[in-house]
Amino acid sequence: MFAASSRLLRARAMLGAKRFASTDVLQDVYLKELKSVKSVSFADAVANAKGNVKQWVEPARPAAPAFDLSASDVKKYIDEPVETAAAPASATADAVEEDWLVLDEPAEDEHAH
Repeated sequence: MFAASSRLLRARAMLGAKRFASTDVLQDVYLKELKSVKSVSFADAVANAKGNVKQWVEPARPAAPAFDLSASDVKKYIDEPVETAAAPASATADAVEEDWLVLDEPAEDEHAH
């Protein structure tokens, strides 16, 4: 009985030691990797970018469209009468201005409490 309990205590102690040891190992590995990282200076980053990035060039402006219109064509267009779709005369006479918002009044309940 005492041997079983002592083995149980040793197993728990080993398990606890492994937990603490594993966090220390992880922390040590993390710190080691942080120390091994070499930072790149801004000048080096710009120098590396020059070979890998295309320089921006403003696109060429498009040419204005050419029109084959003479002054007489423009004058004809200006002088043309404006065509509009007219409503029939009978439709305007029959049109009565109605209320566009019609609300039904709620029926009053005579047996309300």
